[in-house]
Amino acid sequence: MKTHIINKNLSSADYHVMYGLNASLMKALLKSPAHYKIAQEDGFKKTEAMTFGELLHLIVLEPHKVKDEVAVMPEIDRRTKIGKEQYELFVIENDGKLIVKKDDMERAEAMRQSILANKKAAKLINAQGMVEVSLFWNDNHGDFNLNFKARLDKVLENGIIIDLKSTTSIDPDDFQRTALKYGYHISTAQYLEAVEKCLGKRVGKIFIACEKDPPHRCRIFQASEEFIEIGKMERKRAIEKFIECNKKNDWTFNDEEVHTLGVPSFAYSKYFDLEEVNNE
Repeated sequence: MKTHIINKNLSSADYHVMYGLNASLMKALLKSPAHYKIAQEDGFKKTEAMTFGELLHLIVLEPHKVKDEVAVMPEIDRRTKIGKEQYELFVIENDGKLIVKKDDMERAEAMRQSILANKKAAKLINAQGMVEVSLFWNDNHGDFNLNFKARLDKVLENGIIIDLKSTTSIDPDDFQRTALKYGYHISTAQYLEAVEKCLGKRVGKIFIACEKDPPHRCRIFQASEEFIEIGKMERKRAIEKFIECNKKNDWTFNDEEVHTLGVPSFAYSKYFDLEEVNNE
């Protein structure tokens, strides 16, 4: 039986421990079944980048929660015995809160100001919709009934998905490379499927990208049909790999072929064009 669940109040930590195939696990699986197994068994491990991302999302999308949910770490020398004790006490006193560094708080606030200074971005941020919503659904793929999940930054009332990203560069070529490197196309396909299955809508996805370093330039990108299509292709490949590994109960990685270490196309044209010029 097909079901879907929409949860507007689930914390990020609780979402990550709930069962379901999400975009992150799909990306791991496409590296290798062994990567998937490690990600699935080890569970959710928050990195500094994830902590900053969570802070940015809070300060931009849910600023009213920052006071109660974020604790700024005071200047503590954790190399000393007293510093370690002060740090441990601070963590205990702020249990359940997102603990961040002062520099990160200041950076997130500066990025927020830059994002809101972009009129179109501000309009999207302030538009009516669901923020940090968790979606769960199941679907049949052959003989398998699979459980899926997705956690979206924001979904507008018309079904448009808003994805807030911090990045090193918003120059279009740079952000396109970043998007493919980190599998944003796979996430996009997963999120669109989630909104269609759970909300009955399929409109599109918009990225609000802001640079981490000053002056924190902000730019809006809309996922193209081609971008969405390659994401759907990779998502389908991940699901097929998941089913294949389940059937065989084999999550190992084994590649005994000898591969040629070639030259990437961008470097090939650069160096060989240069060589041809020098030979003339």
